Amino acid sequence: MGKITYFDLKYLYLYNINLMLKNIVLIVLITTLIFSFATNFLIIKRYKISNLDNKRFKEEISQLEYLDSRSIVKYTQSILSENRFLKDVYLHYSNYDSIFLGQVIGDELKLIYRFYQESCDQCIEDELNIIKELGERIGYSKIILVGSHDNINGLKAIINRKNILSPFYNYRGKFNLPIEQDPEAIPSFFVLDKNLNTDFVYKTGGNQSIDNPYFTRIIELFRL
Repeated sequence: MGKITYFDLKYLYLYNINLMLKNIVLIVLITTLIFSFATNFLIIKRYKISNLDNKRFKEEISQLEYLDSRSIVKYTQSILSENRFLKDVYLHYSNYDSIFLGQVIGDELKLIYRFYQESCDQCIEDELNIIKELGERIGYSKIILVGSHDNINGLKAIINRKNILSPFYNYRGKFNLPIEQDPEAIPSFFVLDKNLNTDFVYKTGGNQSIDNPYFTRIIELFRL
């Protein structure tokens, strides 16, 4: 073997330095790529989560706006239905027998509970429970139930199951009240006098309780 000269050592040193620099650059590039991929992954993930949150937020806002608009509509309909003359109509108390609404009202105030065959079943259940409590406090004779069913027997079955003693009738038409023009079959309460003028109109909805300010006011009214 020949002697290792100064130039050989210098070349080897420079070669190792160059190789080390290349490795450092390679490590830096690989680290940068990994960091870049990780950063992009986190950004995409956060973007997707943000989009999902935005979507949920928009859906919640939309639902709140809808509920708020429905509340405004219900309130407006109720206000517009106050002190309105209700056209006299025939109510059916059997499949063959009818009676005028005016005859049913007589000379006393009556609380009308108006519901429909298409009304929410649970809503009717809850409100009939309230009517039972109201009947025990103000008298069943002061409450009239008016349903809207294809057959009077279906209406009878609902009332009899609750053992409610108030008179009930079937009417498949529409009363001339703003609350009756709502395409959704939402039940309502209103007071009717002997001249068929409406008062204390209340479009139902949500959890019902006898302690609701509306029913408290109705109890006070009929106890006067």
